Amino acid sequence: MTLISKYDIGANKTRISIVTYAGRAQIRLSLNDPHSYSQEALGQLIQEMKDKDKLSSPTRTDRALKKVCENVFVTEGGDRPESPNVLIIFTDGGTHRNSEPYDTVLRGCEVKHVHRVAVGIGKSISESELETIAGDRDRVIAANSFEDLTNRLDSIREAANNIGGGYGGWSAWSNCSEPCGGGLRWHFRNCTNPEHRNNGKNCIEQNLGQSEESEECNPQECLKKKRIDIFPVKRTQLQYQAIA
Repeated sequence: MTLISKYDIGANKTRISIVTYAGRAQIRLSLNDPHSYSQEALGQLIQEMKDKDKLSSPTRTDRALKKVCENVFVTEGGDRPESPNVLIIFTDGGTHRNSEPYDTVLRGCEVKHVHRVAVGIGKSISESELETIAGDRDRVIAANSFEDLTNRLDSIREAANNIGGGYGGWSAWSNCSEPCGGGLRWHFRNCTNPEHRNNGKNCIEQNLGQSEESEECNPQECLKKKRIDIFPVKRTQLQYQAIA
């Protein structure tokens, strides 16, 4: 709750969703739930979870990520396309050996350009796994224990606020530079889906590819123009032809 208190919560401000997980993942609070619109209501809900929830195993981080990517960041669940989406996942252990690959479960979040922060607690979760979840080492936060989380809150918030940019769709191809004989055409895309914010990285810094591509076009040979020779005709020749 201390982390949530650092945000300006409201229906038209920051909205919070909560997903808990162990062997299965459960949405406890969706983005369009009125509880996510006030600090007081959020505090009551989190206290209820603390009082009633019990830790269990195995750890299925893959199921939690899949649940968030497919069922939280959706319009019917309260997602707002004009607002950046941020996922902060807390885990104190590696995902179960039977888990789905992260590149599979995270596909939905990548398509929606969800900004991900991975927080590891203790020594049972590897930094490489956290980096795979977050997609960038700069968005990995390590805490020695649950008690140490309090000391990491500013770092977590900073990582969440430094939103990296994402590419939008490609533009239409330009006209070919040559009508025949081989030319080039280009198309472009902008790093505005979303735009990088605060100290977030742009698309090039994240190795998301280039903003411009070119390809060859109109390789067919140019048609050779026929040569027409024009010779001067003397006046007498014109008169002769007219008489003949």
